[in-house]
Amino acid sequence: RGTIDVAKVRDVGARLDRWFGRGPASQPGRAATAHGVPCESFDPRVPTRRVLLYLHGGGFVVHLPAAYRAFSRRLGSALGARVVLPHYRLAPEHRFPAGSDDCLAAYRWLLDLLFGASDADAHARAEAMVAATAADGRPLVAHIGPTIFNLAEMSPFQPAGLLFRFPLLHLDRPTRGDFLRGFFENVAFAIRGNCEQIAAVSGRPIDRLAVSGGMTQSAALLGIVAATMQVPLVVGEVPESASLGSALLAAIGCGIYDDLASAVTGMVRTRLVLPEAARLGPLDARYRQWREICATFRSWTL
Repeated sequence: RGTIDVAKVRDVGARLDRWFGRGPASQPGRAATAHGVPCESFDPRVPTRRVLLYLHGGGFVVHLPAAYRAFSRRLGSALGARVVLPHYRLAPEHRFPAGSDDCLAAYRWLLDLLFGASDADAHARAEAMVAATAADGRPLVAHIGPTIFNLAEMSPFQPAGLLFRFPLLHLDRPTRGDFLRGFFENVAFAIRGNCEQIAAVSGRPIDRLAVSGGMTQSAALLGIVAATMQVPLVVGEVPESASLGSALLAAIGCGIYDDLASAVTGMVRTRLVLPEAARLGPLDARYRQWREICATFRSWTL
């Protein structure tokens, strides 16, 4: 097996860095430290809440700081995002997994800044914040992520965002729970809107909804979806739905089951999540507002 002369590779990299990293764009950004990892931050010309963590190339051996700074600025300008460039440790001076550990530390640092936690309890705390946020609390409507599917109206230039009243006082500001609940409601409202389209086209009401994948891990989200839809949810016990589907087909191929129906009966475990009628009122009003804002957004282009 051949060997790599690190000194020669870095010498070539340094010459490339001097060539590609010319001009003001290659100047250092704002210094920051992410859980002990030195970083540079590059802000776009307009205010933004978008953040991109850029893990530069080089095989964890080579670093071209000037070239990566220029590229970070171009990324931030193109995406309208703040770019964080961590200077992770390089091999062979620092043995594996030092570099990848630094990248993970920088990512967790961003999670701490944006969501307040990055450890194993972060999910549980987010669930608790959503559960503690009243549906008729601070008016916040989210249009980020899933929406009502319409092939004729799809456009990458339609706006999206979070809408809430301008906070006049510190106490008026939306909390993390408000933002999380707004995003959860956006998921539930998009599901309801798409199901209403399906029911209108098929002429058949939807009397229950099957739920699988990662969203089955959030009791708060399931409760909001069930209350918004006012139908029972059939929730898969195994969140890795794609893997379960592969296992079903493998079981049929091996002759363990004769067909898909029998394989599903033998291998798929579900539970019911029933809707709470008392929660429908506030959610229904917010859904109507969400539909109105969705229609307005679709009439705009950026």
